[in-house]
Amino acid sequence: QGELEIDTHAFDLCLSKQISHLSENVQHIWAYAMSEMVNNVIDHSNAEQMLVVVEQNYMQTYVAIIDDGVGIFEKIKNHFSLPNLDEAICELFKGKLTTDADNHSGEGIFFTSKMMDNFLISSSGKIFTTSKYNNDNIFDFDECPTGTCVCMSLSNFTQKTARDVFDIYSDVDGGFTTTRI
Repeated sequence: QGELEIDTHAFDLCLSKQISHLSENVQHIWAYAMSEMVNNVIDHSNAEQMLVVVEQNYMQTYVAIIDDGVGIFEKIKNHFSLPNLDEAICELFKGKLTTDADNHSGEGIFFTSKMMDNFLISSSGKIFTTSKYNNDNIFDFDECPTGTCVCMSLSNFTQKTARDVFDIYSDVDGGFTTTRI
């Protein structure tokens, strides 16, 4: 409800209480993920509305963030003059891609997708999905509502930490690299 001006407000309002009984590492991952995804809606989507849906059972927590903005894949395609949406998706998930380099590193979606057990972005008739269980996939679908939908799930009992994920994709100087060693 109301204006959303800071990216942590959605976490505080929609998810914080639901996960307060979970371990600190799980809470930290969700705080990071929600902050990054909501920040993208606020700063990049030109959306009028955003909806956050939270589902939880004993084993997992699921979060969907849906906006009625311009659509993430279309925005990237147009901003970088890429030939098609598939190219935009591939560039996005390499990390370090942003349409606002003065204010954003472009690493939020990359790291969030690596922290989650399942991660999906749907926009502009395309679905990108990645999972700890299988490889990245891009799918086409016929219905093409405006905006973007990000769906994420994480085990309530995961042992990984955000730091573990950051360290996997950092070089010896602490810089970002998508090469895993």
